[in-house]
Amino acid sequence: LTYIMAFATIALVFQYPISIEPLWNGFYAHVLSTVVIFLFSFSFGNSSLYDPAWVFLPLGLALGWILTSNNNEPAPRGLLLLGLLVIWAIRYNVENFWSGWIHGIDKEDWRYVDLAKKFGEGSVLYWIAGSLYGFHLVPTILVFAALSPAQTVWSLGQTTMTTPPLNWLDSIGVLTALLAILIQGIADRQLRLFREQQYKNVVSEKKRQQIDLNTISSSKSVLRDGLWAYSRHPNYFGEALFWVGIFLTAKAGQSKENHWYTGLY
Repeated sequence: LTYIMAFATIALVFQYPISIEPLWNGFYAHVLSTVVIFLFSFSFGNSSLYDPAWVFLPLGLALGWILTSNNNEPAPRGLLLLGLLVIWAIRYNVENFWSGWIHGIDKEDWRYVDLAKKFGEGSVLYWIAGSLYGFHLVPTILVFAALSPAQTVWSLGQTTMTTPPLNWLDSIGVLTALLAILIQGIADRQLRLFREQQYKNVVSEKKRQQIDLNTISSSKSVLRDGLWAYSRHPNYFGEALFWVGIFLTAKAGQSKENHWYTGLY
């Protein structure tokens, strides 16, 4: 229900624009849909409801810009960018599947729980400064800033008079994004296997339940093999590199006649 309402909010904003500028209209759609998710998070006392939004809401924005384009035919570059987003989202959900889809919303990310204890569980300070601002709005704004270069490509559609055809910069952008997705996948898998190996025998003697791997003392063990031997956070590096690929692909659509400087950059 949370994400049905969030996507309904995005659709509503694109159907009845708040701004005449597609970029800012998308921004309002992104922020308002995030606020909707926050209201559900607050209602159920679980900020982890936002976790899937990182990859799902950008897909809603992309479709919104494509479907409200002045041109009925989407540009090949726009479809290419959408395809990259879909691959990125699928990879993320396969490797970092949100347990809430199956087990319900009773489980919350330990980091949210930890911060709630520091701010005061259930306090106004936690829900406004910690949850709404820190866990909901900040990630949304960061993702929107990274996604924004592709907005013009989606909003213009197939306009051959102002949009250059696919070119070498598209190839670099696509290869960069795909390489980034591969790096993320490998890094996340290596980390998951490391954690499973490190803690697989840690079981509660009394309750016979798996102990939370994030809270036991040995959770401070550091992975130093594979990609993790070369970077402290190769998964985050892959995330940043993916958006560089999106930027390069969007930048390839810039021409002298259509001289826009991509998104918020």
